[in-house]
Amino acid sequence: MSDLVLGVNERPKKVSEWLLLSFQHVAAAMCATILVPILTGLSIGSALISAGFGTLMFLFVTRKKAPIFLGSSFAYIGPIITALSIGTITKSAEGFLNQNFWAPIIGVTAVGLLYLVLGIIILFTGSSWVKKLLPKQIIGPVIMLIGLGLSGSAVNNVVTTGDTMLANLLIGVVSLVATTLVMHYGNKKLSPYPILMGLGAGFILAIILSIFGYSFNIEGLKVIDYSPFTNNNWASFKGWINTDLTIVRALNTEVSFSLSNILQILLLFLPIALVTLCEGIGDYIVVGEIIGSDLMDNEPGYGRMVIGDAVATIFGGLTAGCDTTSYGENAAVVGISKVASVWVIGLAAIEMTFIGFFNPLILVIQIIPASVLGGICFILYGFIAMSGIKMIANKELLDINKNVAIISTVLVAGLGGMMVSFTINGNIFSISSTVMGLILGILLNVITREKKIKNSIQNI
Repeated sequence: MSDLVLGVNERPKKVSEWLLLSFQHVAAAMCATILVPILTGLSIGSALISAGFGTLMFLFVTRKKAPIFLGSSFAYIGPIITALSIGTITKSAEGFLNQNFWAPIIGVTAVGLLYLVLGIIILFTGSSWVKKLLPKQIIGPVIMLIGLGLSGSAVNNVVTTGDTMLANLLIGVVSLVATTLVMHYGNKKLSPYPILMGLGAGFILAIILSIFGYSFNIEGLKVIDYSPFTNNNWASFKGWINTDLTIVRALNTEVSFSLSNILQILLLFLPIALVTLCEGIGDYIVVGEIIGSDLMDNEPGYGRMVIGDAVATIFGGLTAGCDTTSYGENAAVVGISKVASVWVIGLAAIEMTFIGFFNPLILVIQIIPASVLGGICFILYGFIAMSGIKMIANKELLDINKNVAIISTVLVAGLGGMMVSFTINGNIFSISSTVMGLILGILLNVITREKKIKNSIQNI
């Protein structure tokens, strides 16, 4: 804890530093948070509001003891897309056709309620049974799968197609290099801001290239699309204040779906709760190691953190149709910047909420080329995977054949794409490869007793 720039309960002395440090968390969380609604068709503003306000609720429930930022999880993208097609749209007052916005609202809210029950149980029984059910040899490879699973998103944001391919590649590399240089060479004043510096360098380059592109009509340099600003109705209230929330879309549509559809929605979402549960445990362990305190056993305690996550997820489900889960990206920011202040996290949450309601800021975010954030995410997503590796990079743990078998099974199932699909009453249900790896890992952990065999790893 001695190497922290700011401890958990320490507040930045200057307002300017506070704003910059908090916005760095906003920038780190932004890419994944807005990508979930972009890929699923949900409201971007709703996702930002649920992330920001959900984080504030988490900080309140955990008594400001855990510097954790929450955002939309990629784990629910598949279920959300599938859920939106469940049921029949009979009327849409706002033009939202062929999408059942009530389905993800129901699914994510159910996940939050499941977390709430689990959190209350843990609060009274302790977290020891959770650690036995989900030890490091399971959590570690699952966290690795999450980080490695996100890697494709980072690469696709940087390596694009079309006329601007080379420009986007250059922007992504500049963002990556700038972030790395500040991490490695930055002095005490600069080192806490590597993500912000990378974002600034990439965005400034994108602006310069776009100025040349539009001035001389060079298609390959037009990396910024200004159409969100030019197409916005600035004369209207909605042009300034965001009212396009997922719950509003749901209220403006009529759907018809049966009890079997509800079951289908629950089976789509509830199994994924196991993955985000592991994701949360991994982040709590990583942040705990950074600040020098076991967040699961000490304050605030694992039960209280699960309840905080539950309250935030229920809010996110009811308002936005997308969950809120602890963000490895922001855990990475804490680790890289050495700033673990909940005051910084809290201000970042307020900023995120404000952006979600204020259309001009949403439009600014929308025009930032994906390659800018993509370059930064090379480090952030890699940090998540590295966190998983650190959990299992232990000779004593790897000297046990049981652990080797569990780690191997989780990784092969997840990376090999072991997705299972089945049909019930004409409805298709799918279990993702990460969930399958997690289930197999838990199964192996439960049915095998610990038996230490020296040098077992060398015999493979």
